[in-house]
Amino acid sequence: MPPQAGANGVLPVAVLQKNASSHAPRGPKAAQPRLKLVCRRLPPGLTKAEFETVLGDEWKPGAGKVDWMSWRKGKISKEYVCMWLWESRV
Repeated sequence: MPPQAGANGVLPVAVLQKNASSHAPRGPKAAQPRLKLVCRRLPPGLTKAEFETVLGDEWKPGAGKVDWMSWRKGKISKEYVCMWLWESRV
């Protein structure tokens, strides 16, 4: 048999009391998983050594910010690409 509706059609709900002493103190939390950073659209001729030089020593694996690094050689696009370089003269 379904529960009887209370005032305004609201079903009665038992209130649960939380006991502060029931939660035992826990130790430090486990380390959260690290994030993955992917750098795309780099020049295809860029080498790993050149990339690390541009980033600087703090971004080398084991120096604090990065735990590991994976490098894949770029591919030269078969699409037509047009690049323009101009100087702004004011």
